[in-house]
Amino acid sequence: MFCKEKKPSIDESLLNSPPRYGSWNSKQLKLDIGYARAVLLIVILFVSFFILTLKHLAIGEQLHFQREKSSRVNTVHLIKETPSVPLGTTTTKSVPCSKRIIGFYSEFESFDITKNQLEKLTHAVFANVEMSWDGSISFKTWKAKNRFLSLINKSKQVKSPVKVMISIGGEENSQYFASVIADLRKRRMFIKSI
Repeated sequence: MFCKEKKPSIDESLLNSPPRYGSWNSKQLKLDIGYARAVLLIVILFVSFFILTLKHLAIGEQLHFQREKSSRVNTVHLIKETPSVPLGTTTTKSVPCSKRIIGFYSEFESFDITKNQLEKLTHAVFANVEMSWDGSISFKTWKAKNRFLSLINKSKQVKSPVKVMISIGGEENSQYFASVIADLRKRRMFIKSI
């Protein structure tokens, strides 16, 4: 007479219910595997980037340490062959020097160099003379020029022979070297202005 509602059994309720978290179907499985691959790829890229950054920093620190360790003298061979055109200069063969004591002097020193200090040197290098885009060189300031002239005058007054030289460029003014050396006209201007 009265119809009793039939209660579904446990198995039927699981089959009829929507999928819950943790249940797998083929589409969801493919998406989850794709997601896992993407996450794994990102982790691998991050670790690789981190390792490369550490190596780059280590190489940079090593180069910086070697630069500080050296006597801050860098030899750069800019021209392998000199032009065959005579530039009106004469060269003399220098006497071989068994021991070299090189001193660097700049416009930023707080005191002038003394004759006593110069007598202990074989070479005095004035740092740094500026190079311009056309190959000409000049002193940055009048103070720099006066200090260089003072260095030359004092070196002539000392007992031991001191070679006075200039350093061109430096850390802040090396951007024109390549273009000056590559162009014959600029190179001649550079040689003329030395």
